[in-house]
Amino acid sequence: MLFVLSTIESYNYYIPPTKTPPPARGCMDISYIPSMNAFFTFGGCSEKKYYDDTWGYYLNENTWKEILLSTDSHPSARIHYGGFTSTLNEKFYIFGGNSYTGLKNDFWEFDPKYLKWTNIETKNPPSVRYSFSFTSFVINGHEIFAIFGGQSLDGVKNDFYLLDMTNLEWHEMINNENCI
Repeated sequence: MLFVLSTIESYNYYIPPTKTPPPARGCMDISYIPSMNAFFTFGGCSEKKYYDDTWGYYLNENTWKEILLSTDSHPSARIHYGGFTSTLNEKFYIFGGNSYTGLKNDFWEFDPKYLKWTNIETKNPPSVRYSFSFTSFVINGHEIFAIFGGQSLDGVKNDFYLLDMTNLEWHEMINNENCI
């Protein structure tokens, strides 16, 4: 009987082919998908790198999985974006952020069922920005994504925008200075 030993240079091989958990990082968002009992996150950065990967943490399995996307389309690597999970369709959305190529004001949808990102065109988007406050809510059957402030090309902002997810139109909420 002959045995063959093959020496492999010092590479890391992962079985399954995804690495788990994700590399240490910051400056990103995490969002919960109730029907999957899972959290999803995108991007972020380490001290030397911006990430453009998508990860899921599955509570039932108590494990991280790198999401192997079903298409090549996905947001560019970025940090300090805003994101939320739709309570109406359980998709994960992100807006804006800072990337290697500059500030963003694009809007992306991640479908956890089909493992794909789609760039969504919106009407009247706010200026490019990062590090803004954000939340989402449902009112009268309409889901709304809200952002306030942030850092833009011309400094720190104090504007307030609402995105109506029904018609994908942004509305700047002008302050009524006469209110008490």
